[in-house]
Amino acid sequence: GGQAVRVSLGLGTTEEHIDRLVLALRQIVARGARWTYGRPAGRWAPVPDPRPLPPLLAG
Repeated sequence: GGQAVRVSLGLGTTEEHIDRLVLALRQIVARGARWTYGRPAGRWAPVPDPRPLPPLLAG
């Protein structure tokens, strides 16, 4: 599989948003992607997913 980055800009995009985007792209180029993605439940998500479950699903 290939690699891709998807970016969306709109009327509400600020200079700060662009600065954060440029910083993130520089980090990706320098260090590579931090997560691997897959479709374990029919939707794209990090595999393994390090994010905590929402409180409603955690208990």
